[in-house]
Amino acid sequence: MLRDLFRSFAAALRASTKASGRSMIVASAVGTAIYTGYGILWLYVTPVEYESFGLRSIGVLLCLAVCLSPRWPARARPLLPWVWFAAVLYALPFYSTYQLLGSNYSVLRSMLEVTMVFFVIVIFPHYLLALVNIGAGIALGVLAGWLTIPHFDTLNHAIVKSVHVQAMVYSVAAGLLFMRNNLKALLGQQRVETLQDLAGSIAHELRNPLGQLRYRLESISRNLPRPTADGRDVAMPVRELDAVYKELTQGKLAIDRGMQMIAMTLDEIHSKPPDTSNMRYLSAERTTRKAVDEFGYESPTHRLRVDLRVAEDFVFKGDETRYIFILFNLLKNALHYFGDHPRARVTITVGGQCVTFEDTGPGMTSDVLAHVFESFQTSGKADGTGLGLSFCKRTMLAFGGDIACESEPDQFTRFVLRFPVVAPADIAAHEARVLEQARMAFAGKRVLVVDDVAALRKTTRCMLEPLGVQVAEAENGQQALDVLSQGPFDAMVLDVSMPVLDGYATAESIRAGRIPGMARLPIVAYTAESPYVARAKLERVSVDALVHKQCSQVELVEALTRAYDHARRGEDTDLAAAGLAGKTILLVDDQEFNRRYLRLLLEERRIEVVEASDGAAALKMLELVAVDAIITDIHMPVLDGFGLARAVGASALSPKPVLIALSARDDQTALANARAAGIGALVSKPAEPGELLGALARQLAARPEAPLSPRETKPATPDAAAKELLNFNRLESLRRIGMIDEAVPEALQATRVLLGKLQDPVARRDLESARELLHSLIGICGDVGAHALHQKMRSTYALLIEHQQWPATGWHEEVLDLLVHTGRAIQERYLQQMEPTAGLQ
Repeated sequence: MLRDLFRSFAAALRASTKASGRSMIVASAVGTAIYTGYGILWLYVTPVEYESFGLRSIGVLLCLAVCLSPRWPARARPLLPWVWFAAVLYALPFYSTYQLLGSNYSVLRSMLEVTMVFFVIVIFPHYLLALVNIGAGIALGVLAGWLTIPHFDTLNHAIVKSVHVQAMVYSVAAGLLFMRNNLKALLGQQRVETLQDLAGSIAHELRNPLGQLRYRLESISRNLPRPTADGRDVAMPVRELDAVYKELTQGKLAIDRGMQMIAMTLDEIHSKPPDTSNMRYLSAERTTRKAVDEFGYESPTHRLRVDLRVAEDFVFKGDETRYIFILFNLLKNALHYFGDHPRARVTITVGGQCVTFEDTGPGMTSDVLAHVFESFQTSGKADGTGLGLSFCKRTMLAFGGDIACESEPDQFTRFVLRFPVVAPADIAAHEARVLEQARMAFAGKRVLVVDDVAALRKTTRCMLEPLGVQVAEAENGQQALDVLSQGPFDAMVLDVSMPVLDGYATAESIRAGRIPGMARLPIVAYTAESPYVARAKLERVSVDALVHKQCSQVELVEALTRAYDHARRGEDTDLAAAGLAGKTILLVDDQEFNRRYLRLLLEERRIEVVEASDGAAALKMLELVAVDAIITDIHMPVLDGFGLARAVGASALSPKPVLIALSARDDQTALANARAAGIGALVSKPAEPGELLGALARQLAARPEAPLSPRETKPATPDAAAKELLNFNRLESLRRIGMIDEAVPEALQATRVLLGKLQDPVARRDLESARELLHSLIGICGDVGAHALHQKMRSTYALLIEHQQWPATGWHEEVLDLLVHTGRAIQERYLQQMEPTAGLQ
């Protein structure tokens, strides 16, 4: 109990010292002057009994030490709260009490004693600190008087009870009342000012990525061909097209930086500890170079004034994103002054287990330097948040290292990032673990390596085969498509630049469903192109992971793992979306753009959508339309998302629609408020398709079913049967790219063949063979838009894998019948000009 009490006291003292900040320095300076002045007066001008040069000197030294605390060495600064507490205790309650006793309770000393109590309470805006300081100081003063003052027992102690106690009680009460009222007003004003400063700072920080984005869009506009009035197709040179892709990547990076800045600000406000779950071994040279290359410079000349020097590369363990953001912060701060300091440069040096960041800008004074890593401390930038360097400090400490700063005004500012040494044995053990995990995950998997250079194919084969991977090869994209069509593969490592058919076109063909069952094949792209150009192009064709051609075995394995994870998330999204087809969702948001984006996302998955612009309009819509779920924004006019959720919960709707809220906040307070209002799930903005669809699927699966009321009954339409059988969005996309006439009949024929093959493992209860065939059937049926077949295969797969429940007798005939009906529906709507094929009969 005493230990807990001491910890609470120490925490309150640290908080009070941090809050008082500059006022503490001013008070100690005033204390130094007053103690010195009165010492001269009462020692030499008008001497007073029991006035002591030694005691006065101790008070002066304590006040002077606090006054000079900004110049203390870093290791001594944790002692400042205790030195400040001791200085106040000695200078006010202790010394006043000792002098009161020495003067035998004179009127002047009695007035000073009462005034002292009031001052201590004002200095420490915390009841516990103030009362302990006063009580301990008075007790020590009485003890000192008892030990050093002759005839102590003969002093006029009776006056204490008759006069001083009452005066002390009044002074304490008045001081506490004054402190409470003023502190409340000050905190309220401080809160308003802090929120205003924070809002302005965030707005300023967001201007940077938004300005970058505008600049990138303008660059794209300049690189696009001039429009023509006659509608003719206009050719675009490859160089200009690559420039467009580069600007697209830079624009996305600018948006990412803005989102990271918001997340960093919220983490600092909530004192959230850095997440260490994503830490891995990183090359200091490669990661630093990546940060320097990806930073959003305002002009090409700014980039030319940033030098990267590598004396010696080293490995450290950290989170790549957070480390890059440290360098982004340092670069942003340094480049802010480039306009006023045209000769300033930035030099980043890697070596000696350190990364040194030095700029020759305005520098910092010692006063600023003393608080440079504290939150909300900023200098020279009126609209900065003061959060960047505290983020850097907390992140480096989470890495097990530290960051230090030294500076000379008008000369330089130097930040040194120190990293703990990573033993070679630790790196070797990590790589062994990665490879062993890869061996367990990839053993027996079939991977197709596609590259026009035989030596590179051989190198990749040598990296993968020791992991138990079955490697096949192809020299170009067309050959790769031919190989894929002959048998299933689990992943592909694909070169980007190849003759006949390059990597981009190859990946696009696979994603478009040209090879039945392979649309979600995990693809890792090899490239030697600029990462800015390659990244945008590969995202365009949905490549899962990117790796440089000169990668190590561990880097290739990690890229394959990322590709598998990305592809699996895509499959999960597809599965979630398939279960949502035919559902009706109400979108509620006061921003039309947000509703339009979500409508497109949902309608692509055959989900019916209705809209409302606020909570009140949503309630009126619910009187007219039966919906399965509501996706609502939180902050809206008229009636917000919480009010809408409470109104739906109190309504007579049965079954009640599930509620999902979109919010920029996902902290514990926001989650608690959402649950209290009856919201089932909270999805962070901007909503990722997989996260939103997954939340919808989980919430709808958990909703209790109830019979439809007459108001909820949906009229049948002539196309109802076809809607159950087919995924029209998928079929339309195949028709638009000209693949429906070729791909659909082949896919349906392949489905019939695979169903025939499936009979044998089902009869033999061969789980592994049945799993592989069902996996292929799910992929083919989904790719070709055979919705009912896709759902049937999914449910069969789930029952078999999760519950070991094998298909019942007659399953084959049932599925073949469904295949025939699916083929007829596709024939009637899309293939009337074609002869019926075996897959459609």
